[in-house]
Amino acid sequence: MKQRIRDAKRNFKPLQKISYDEWESIRTRSLSATKFFDDSNIVYRSMKDGLDEAMDIITENRLREVREEHTVSDTFKKVFITPKKIQDDELVGQIKFIKDLFRELQSWIDFKKEIEEQEADGSIVIERNKEKHG
Repeated sequence: MKQRIRDAKRNFKPLQKISYDEWESIRTRSLSATKFFDDSNIVYRSMKDGLDEAMDIITENRLREVREEHTVSDTFKKVFITPKKIQDDELVGQIKFIKDLFRELQSWIDFKKEIEEQEADGSIVIERNKEKHG
């Protein structure tokens, strides 16, 4: 399909401008998230392994009711019962927390890429250098 001259956008101006401070914030968050997702980061690996293990436990239904007995005296024992449902809920909560954290960090990386793509398209201008006013 041929593009006609009259279809071209004339005097096209970017719709948005990202200030230097905003760009530095976006860039810093993206860099931090990228470093976090590095396989050499022991915290990330630990959280990822914990997430995988928790998901396996839930999907394989390996949790059972737990009964703990504490002997107070010869004639008195305390029994603490942790139902399976409560353990399931706690584990699901941990899974949700870790997944939400990973999603949030990934969104920082994706947002920076999206802004850079929009800059390449010409719809956004990014101030990459600090301009001195005054």
